Amino acid sequence: MTSVPARREVTPLELFFDLVYVFAIGQLSHQLLAHPTWTGAAQTLVLHLAVQV
Repeated sequence: MTSVPARREVTPLELFFDLVYVFAIGQLSHQLLAHPTWTGAAQTLVLHLAVQV
């Protein structure tokens, strides 16, 4: 017998953190577009790792 998963409401705080994450990724893409060099890529990678943690 399969169990029906319980519905869970999404809180405004979770939606806010999702919005902040999407904004940060957008800013990282602009960082990489503004600095299309290996140094810019390395800087963007470091910033990306900071966002992921």
